[in-house]
Amino acid sequence: QVCEPRLLAAAQRQLAHTSGEALAGTHALCAMLLASLEPARALKHLDDGVAAAPIERVLWLRSAFRAKSAKLDHGMLQASLVDLYLARDAAPRTAEGDRRRRTYGHCASKLLFGLGRDADAARELQDFIDSARDSDDEYERSQLSKALYESVPYLNSHARKNFDRAEEVQATLPQHLRDNVKEQRAIASMVLNIMNVSGTGHLGSVGRFRMGEAVVLSGLARSEYNGQQGTVKAVRDDGRREVLLESGKVFAVKASNLADPAASRIEKSKAKVDKEAKRAAA
Repeated sequence: QVCEPRLLAAAQRQLAHTSGEALAGTHALCAMLLASLEPARALKHLDDGVAAAPIERVLWLRSAFRAKSAKLDHGMLQASLVDLYLARDAAPRTAEGDRRRRTYGHCASKLLFGLGRDADAARELQDFIDSARDSDDEYERSQLSKALYESVPYLNSHARKNFDRAEEVQATLPQHLRDNVKEQRAIASMVLNIMNVSGTGHLGSVGRFRMGEAVVLSGLARSEYNGQQGTVKAVRDDGRREVLLESGKVFAVKASNLADPAASRIEKSKAKVDKEAKRAAA
């Protein structure tokens, strides 16, 4: 956060003795040293760096800097998006390059939402989710969880599935990475509640019923299973829960076909009271 004057002075002296990618990298170093104290000078260094050599890391830095400075300036957001796409195109065709390209796509979705291009943003977001689904990198999995939560307000047809998948992914993360997605999780949960995607008049099964929770089956076409209780043993990629029933059978069901045993008892009691009231009135 604090510029080191001697390091900045040394980097600025070096500008006169380098060219090409080395010059671009030195301008990027100067920009990072000045970023918090003199943002206008920092952006000028990034412009000069891109002019010297439009390499990936400098384009990415300028994109991030422009996005941070943009606020409600659509012109700056658009310029940031252009830099981001150029950085993505410049990323090498390696495993690490592929990882960075996925990250750029996730970032692009946020800029596109800011520009009001919701359809393009949703497509970038879904592309990131699809490409990062099988990653074993902890940080990337935290970003996958974040993207899945972020998708809930925009990908309505996949809202519940993506929320359930986000819950599964974030449950496997270390605590410090789980903390990084708390805000997105809270917003997604609130949006689902408003959307009432469970169709039950309340939040119902959305995002609930994790591994180890007691459940009761309900609303199944195979009525002989309705009312049976069990424990969630696993959550599949498609959002279905594998439930170990008290009978010993394992049954895979949608979250919407599960209920809390206590809530189920209350609903039954209420239904019984209503039925008796109607009978008395008749």
